[in-house]
Amino acid sequence: MAVQILDGEIILSGMVGDDFWGDGFTSGQVIAALAQLGRNADVTIRLNSGGGIATEGAAIHAALAAHKGQVTVIVEGIAASAASLIACAGDVVEMALGSVFMIHDPATITWGTAADHQLAIQMLDSLATSYADTYADKTGDPAATMRALMKAETWMTAQEAVDRKFANRLSSANDNAEPSEPSAFAYAIYAKAPETIVALANAKGWKAPPGATTRPAAAAARTSPPASPAAPPATPVASTPPAAPAAQPANQEQPMADTPNETEIRASATADAQKRIQTILTSEEAQGRGAMAQHLAFNTAHSAEDAIALMKVAPKEAEASEGEADPTAQFLGRKNLASGDGLGAPSGQPGAQDTKARWASVTDKVNKRRAGGR
Repeated sequence: MAVQILDGEIILSGMVGDDFWGDGFTSGQVIAALAQLGRNADVTIRLNSGGGIATEGAAIHAALAAHKGQVTVIVEGIAASAASLIACAGDVVEMALGSVFMIHDPATITWGTAADHQLAIQMLDSLATSYADTYADKTGDPAATMRALMKAETWMTAQEAVDRKFANRLSSANDNAEPSEPSAFAYAIYAKAPETIVALANAKGWKAPPGATTRPAAAAARTSPPASPAAPPATPVASTPPAAPAAQPANQEQPMADTPNETEIRASATADAQKRIQTILTSEEAQGRGAMAQHLAFNTAHSAEDAIALMKVAPKEAEASEGEADPTAQFLGRKNLASGDGLGAPSGQPGAQDTKARWASVTDKVNKRRAGGR
């Protein structure tokens, strides 16, 4: 579990939401932590997250905003995607030394008919509007401006986040602190992630989900002149941050690099996703495990290699143990995805906890068979 209480502070680190492997922090866990500290207690949240499930981020934001005591959020390392919405719930938001802040549009993967895809579009539009409204409430800028920032996938240094009023101030501990490393996350899935963060993810082996593994090499080569803090552009992008104040500390962050071509990214991501799905569905292990193969291909972010490993140790439909839930029924009950996340990977949909519990034995077998597995 990625929620901890230390010295009266709540530590939120890792993915927003509960993924298949249980590595994320959920709204339920945050609510439980707040209850443990007391409804009226002032609380400090130390946040370090690259993002996750957008709806879980909204639920955690709501829980923090409803807390009776003062909520101070300290961003340590990174608050990106769904985590940036969580940060905005703070009555006071501080940016630690070297931390970064990112907002962008939610995304999902939908499988089904045209009506299914249209429903997903409506859901994503509503979710994006809700996020933009929340950012507008925090910064005082119009929701339309926030929407433009989201569409541009805007990355900000600690000072830029303060300048744009997503945060109230730099952390008072910055003078004597070492920068915190961003939490484990597949940052290469983001179109405009700073090269230093992507390099860190690559060095640490934080792998991107299937369908979003490629970033054009031109990302680091482009730069743009800074914009004036008094009059930010109507549709700002990550490469045009406000000008820094006159007096700068020696360790002031540099503005984020400009962006790769979005069309190229989407085309590459689509090709990778199609290849992954085809690999899973046509594998030898998928024979006799059709429903499970479709679930792994369309409803999870597992790599083709991991999906095939799961199927290899799972019983075929005709061999399921007596009393065990029918995997075909499980799949059909979950195939209509209706939730979005910040990663472009469907998760958090109704029934996810049931499915996770039903497949726990399969996961255990994989962990035992594959040395070094998560």
